[in-house]
Amino acid sequence: MNKVLIITYHFPPRPTVASLRPLGLAKYLPEFGWKAVILTAALPGKPDPQFQVIETQYQDYLGFAKRLLKLDSQAPLLA
Repeated sequence: MNKVLIITYHFPPRPTVASLRPLGLAKYLPEFGWKAVILTAALPGKPDPQFQVIETQYQDYLGFAKRLLKLDSQAPLLA
């Protein structure tokens, strides 16, 4: 079986609608002979055991740079 790496921030059990797209992709790939390996930031709970999920520590470098330059990290980029 071939393997494919899916790199995403949003993956269940992260409570966002955006997490459903990579979940659907990983769910149906085995029907076509592909095994999905998901690389994501640390999740708030346990992922589904049917998926091979690799969690990493995510660091928001853009937010760090904004705080360093005394810019509002909550403000939209385009005003």
